[in-house]
Amino acid sequence: MGKTLKKRSAVIFCVIGLLLWIAAASIVSVRAADSTYPIYLSCKNGETAVSGMTWKLYELGIRTDSKTTDIYSIKLNDTFSAYQVDTENMTASDVADVAKTLESYAVIDEIEPYATGVTDENGFLQFTDLPEGVYLLCGEQTEIDSKIYVPAASIVESGSNMSNLDWTVYPKFEVRDVPEEESETYTVMKVWKNDENEPEARPYNIEAEIYCNGELYETVTLSGQNDWTYTWEGDPDCQWKVVEKNIPDNYTVIVRDNLTQFVIVNTFEGTPPQETTTTTTAVTTVPDESASTPEETTITTTVNVPATTPVTTDRVSGGIIKLPQTGQLWWPVPVLILAGFVSIAVGIRLKRKNK
Repeated sequence: MGKTLKKRSAVIFCVIGLLLWIAAASIVSVRAADSTYPIYLSCKNGETAVSGMTWKLYELGIRTDSKTTDIYSIKLNDTFSAYQVDTENMTASDVADVAKTLESYAVIDEIEPYATGVTDENGFLQFTDLPEGVYLLCGEQTEIDSKIYVPAASIVESGSNMSNLDWTVYPKFEVRDVPEEESETYTVMKVWKNDENEPEARPYNIEAEIYCNGELYETVTLSGQNDWTYTWEGDPDCQWKVVEKNIPDNYTVIVRDNLTQFVIVNTFEGTPPQETTTTTTAVTTVPDESASTPEETTITTTVNVPATTPVTTDRVSGGIIKLPQTGQLWWPVPVLILAGFVSIAVGIRLKRKNK
């Protein structure tokens, strides 16, 4: 009787181990099938709810850094990788400029958003069933009670790596009075970065496209002849955007603005030259006629080509928002697998003892 019980115990432990493994596999499969997440927006300026504001959400790509530091790296998807915008090793202060630049291209090139929504009377909006990844969040300016609310573009993150389940996105706004004047002065300026030692890399001129409410308003040429600057008079009710038409090779682009002044920053990202040394040897003849062989005199000429410092960017303001993550947790999976191993090991040991 005791021997039969031991046999059954061995079988029971092995069966329990297998069941635990099956449970772990079920969690993995359910988790993979249910890997969608929400994004919540709360749009308020003090006590004023910004209602009726249209927001668009674009898929950008995925995070490629360790997610444990304050440095962000994003691998852009096929849609946005065509734009020469540097998204590697960004600090939190870099992200707003990147978001604003990508927003201009998304709006002007009429990229299809992943989702679109409008804030309710409480200034609230939610996007649901979003795949894990990094998103670009863009809003349209809205007039409420003689005030114009201009939302700032944001880069937001959604995925299973986040630990806080209650975070909500609180977009930033520029708030100004409805203009009384029919015209306002606007300026666009080009700035070059990190190419002081590469004068041949910089083009003679560039073209900038100016848009009003998503429609092409004017294409202008910036060059040294006009101090890389252009000024125009425009409708202050327009939502103005400026983009560089053809970004030079080996450069990245960032566009900054304060609603009336636009700065296009091109940063040289090419490989800097390395220090090189050139050595030449000359042979001279000794004046003494009795000398049988000439004497070699080595003349060394060193040409130093200074290597430029590592490429850096000078961007200001911004942040990446870590969004709430929902769904089933992963921690039971390794626990169940380990428990399954233990159960099967106990079962095998009992079976061996029984033999």
